[in-house]
Amino acid sequence: MLIPKHRINLWLIAHKCLLTQDRMVRMVILQRNSCFFCETQEETLEHLFFRCCYSQKCKLVLETLLHFQIPNANIVDFFSR
Repeated sequence: MLIPKHRINLWLIAHKCLLTQDRMVRMVILQRNSCFFCETQEETLEHLFFRCCYSQKCKLVLETLLHFQIPNANIVDFFSR
């Protein structure tokens, strides 16, 4: 069961509409674009959910808790399943 808030976020991610910092810089809402978690890379959807060291650590914790291997993917592969 998806909570409505999660459903909305998944829809935004799938349609590449989530307001990440790279989009806010293009919209002139922000001046700088660095990942909120690692501050070493630009914050894009791809980086935030698949490449950031923080998201990689979260993935590892989930895999350990669930005893399930989550395949490495990118944003396109993830939503094309």
